[in-house]
Amino acid sequence: MSIPRGDVKETLLQRAQTLVDELLQDPLLADLPKDVHIDEVEACIASEEGTPFTIHVKRFDGKTLDVALPQAADVRMLKFAVQRAISKLREGSSCRPISWRYTWERYCLVYVKHSQRIRLLDDSHPLEDYGIAGEDQIMFARNLLSRDVPGGRRHVRAKRW
Repeated sequence: MSIPRGDVKETLLQRAQTLVDELLQDPLLADLPKDVHIDEVEACIASEEGTPFTIHVKRFDGKTLDVALPQAADVRMLKFAVQRAISKLREGSSCRPISWRYTWERYCLVYVKHSQRIRLLDDSHPLEDYGIAGEDQIMFARNLLSRDVPGGRRHVRAKRW
């Protein structure tokens, strides 16, 4: 007797969910949310081992978010951690969801080092290559569009989706 394909998929999903629920019962992982991402698990494990570092991200309204990252984090992991932290702050509010694609097209993260502003533009670049260590502060800044650069085009062609 063959089992219908949809039933197999549903059974596997239920089994995976029960395994995740069992893992979250572990005292080390109990403080993680149900919709946890692998980066958050790695940061939690790193904090238990004593090897993470915390970065303070300054928002436009002046408030600061604290984000924990593993030592080998790159810019992509930092952006994702910022997205998760802001989403957690906005949980339960009636605000519209943030379009992160739009946000990262218009804004970037900036690290100020020795009164020099370093834009974190390459997602695959490790944070340690920028000289970012624990307890450093990063802030949001506007991306330079081609029309903002002297000699650049005056109008940017509309993107076709």
